[in-house]
Amino acid sequence: MQILIVEDDIIQATKLKLSLMGLGYHQVILARDAQSALEVCQRQDIEFCICDINLPDMDGVQFLTTLSNYSTNVGIAIHSAMRDDVIELTSNMCIAAGFKFVDTISKPHSGAALSHMFERFNSRTAYSTEDASHITLTVQDVNDAFEHNWFANYYQPQFSAHTQRIIGVEALVRCLHPRFGVLTPISFLETIQQADMSDRLFWHVAEKAIAAVALLQCDISLSINVTQSNFENDMCDQLLALCQCYEFDPKRLVLELTEHEAYRYSRNSLANLARLRMHGICLSIDDFGTGHASLSQLAILPFTELKIDRSFIKDVTTNFRNQQLTSMCIQLANSLGLHCIVEGIEDEATLQYLNGLGIDSYQGFYACKPLPIAALWEYVAHNIELEKTLPHQQPMHNAVILSPNTASSHAISKAMAKDALFGHIFNVKSINQVIDNDNIQQVGLLVIDIDFIDTDINELLLNLNTTNFVGSVCLLEGNNPVNEFTSNHSYHCFKANKNPRYIETIASTLIERDKTDIQKIYQLLSTQEINVANLLLKGFNNKKVATTLDISEKTVSTYKNRIFKKLDIQSIVELAQFR
Repeated sequence: MQILIVEDDIIQATKLKLSLMGLGYHQVILARDAQSALEVCQRQDIEFCICDINLPDMDGVQFLTTLSNYSTNVGIAIHSAMRDDVIELTSNMCIAAGFKFVDTISKPHSGAALSHMFERFNSRTAYSTEDASHITLTVQDVNDAFEHNWFANYYQPQFSAHTQRIIGVEALVRCLHPRFGVLTPISFLETIQQADMSDRLFWHVAEKAIAAVALLQCDISLSINVTQSNFENDMCDQLLALCQCYEFDPKRLVLELTEHEAYRYSRNSLANLARLRMHGICLSIDDFGTGHASLSQLAILPFTELKIDRSFIKDVTTNFRNQQLTSMCIQLANSLGLHCIVEGIEDEATLQYLNGLGIDSYQGFYACKPLPIAALWEYVAHNIELEKTLPHQQPMHNAVILSPNTASSHAISKAMAKDALFGHIFNVKSINQVIDNDNIQQVGLLVIDIDFIDTDINELLLNLNTTNFVGSVCLLEGNNPVNEFTSNHSYHCFKANKNPRYIETIASTLIERDKTDIQKIYQLLSTQEINVANLLLKGFNNKKVATTLDISEKTVSTYKNRIFKKLDIQSIVELAQFR
């Protein structure tokens, strides 16, 4: 690989060259000004350029701008001591110019930073087998592609951020051109849009994808990209017919609409979206944060998923601005109850950082590159077999969320579902639905959304006393704090505030209570009394307990009386709180 260093400080340039040679890169050329560097680029086949910004005569920004007019098939590393905002702006300019790889490296540099940068560059080159951005298909080429079935789907797996298990795939169309090889949409999408063939491409992709994913031996979701023009025609019935034809549940289908497309909606498109949502088909806003849509689009359009664009993810572990923007997008998705997915994950550090911010799922080359369908079937089958060997954590608490507001209860249940502590989560709108629940003793947690409750909270808690409920009650405060509430109930009652980490507060409170209950049991009960209690909780009568433990029924009754007395309870229902 030929590497060009553009640096006017001969000491810095020499140190860089020696470091590169230490990494095994021996074809290194030095240029002390921009004009000399341009002459080198015209004479030599430069694959990578490390450039300072602050150069004599022509500065580094002008040099990179001029270089992009000659060739963008080169990796760029900005090596400068300038202010961070200037470096970031220059980096963004290089990305906009179309350079195939853009990175920054601090001055003075370190050998480790150089090594990691070239690892990223080489891995990017290795997996970019579809890099044919210089090729643009004509209308005739596109017609030939449809006629000869050159358009095929590749599928990029999507993974749960919490379990790392595959939960979906995104269908990505490619053109398998007999002359140019595998082409990405950059080579043909603009031509298709100009020729008014977007509908034809959508249905071609949709049928192939639904038919293929329906054959997988698991219920993962399928994401398909759509354009606003697709929604202008009545697509709902045809899409449902496709799902029915291939026995594919429509609820597993996600339509991805880019943010700049979401800005343009009409009566027809809104009607189509409403019908699609009626049948359970999900809608994702793709490339969020890069288009022209305002936040009002999230209120008007029935989105169920928000996909954060890769441009924010690229350097999120080191770029403060991208950290804040990404965190804001994730908080927005969580507060609205939207599934939050990020694309462009390329390393473990980025994944762990985003996991800490609360994403739901992710996709990217780090986890798995887009696969043709045969490779996807093999990949999914391997993952299914692998999952069978993994331990499954048993959730400890079933939960009920009491909130008359559907959007708020959905957001709370979505946030709780991320924590493995919770099992089944149910949403109810009135206390009567809780009271009338015959299996209320199986509920470990009742969350009361205080902001939307009109009833006096103490009256509501007293009504709960009339049931067999023995779990915990969380009074979830938002704009309406709870000043006082009575605490002399058979269940545990506590408050939590709707801040970004309220689920952690709820979970830690429940875990501490569980620990206290377990300690209480082991302090008060003997081993045989614990055995009897466990069998009683399984629904065994005295006779079955006696047979199982090989003791008399009279002894079982004695143990039962001791258990009730030691735990200060009156019935098996109350014993359930110590489960």
